[in-house]
Amino acid sequence: MNLLQDATPHSPINHKIERIEEFDLTADQDKAIADLIGRIFNADMGGRSFAQNRHHRRYIIALEGVLVAHLAICFRAIRLGDDLVDAIGIAEVVVDKPFRRQGMARALLEAAIADGVHSLSEFALLFGTERLYRNAGFENAGNPIKLTNMLGAATGETTIGPNSAFMVKPLGSRGWDHSAEVDLMGFSF
Repeated sequence: MNLLQDATPHSPINHKIERIEEFDLTADQDKAIADLIGRIFNADMGGRSFAQNRHHRRYIIALEGVLVAHLAICFRAIRLGDDLVDAIGIAEVVVDKPFRRQGMARALLEAAIADGVHSLSEFALLFGTERLYRNAGFENAGNPIKLTNMLGAATGETTIGPNSAFMVKPLGSRGWDHSAEVDLMGFSF
């Protein structure tokens, strides 16, 4: 496990962020994440620590041994029009209610983006509408999106269409093509 300290120099509180590769996630960590997500999200995830499929990396904040904040990323190739590009998909951003407005979600997001910048990823992608994302430099993409819908943890239909919650942030010098179809080449994140 890698402990990232002072991941958010602009945050009023210094949060210690633990980065956990999915393969290294323990059963206790997995259950704590599932419990936190289950308390906060209004979606039945069947007690899982993920909505549709396992992620590649988790970012967590624990206070006195209790998990209070979580963010997951997927690292994958997608199609942006005819181009195959690498991207990180950000998912399951959650902060327990008593700990909100302390900069934890922003700290997790900044840590994930910093790791994305140092990877092969050209873009960070997410589905969300929170001001937090716009403040971090994400913008609504507006692209038609091709993806395989998941029904819980089972494969559903593949669809193509707009999604007003789809947001993008370039991680390098390449600009985003807002007119190109985006093929997630599978399920969302």
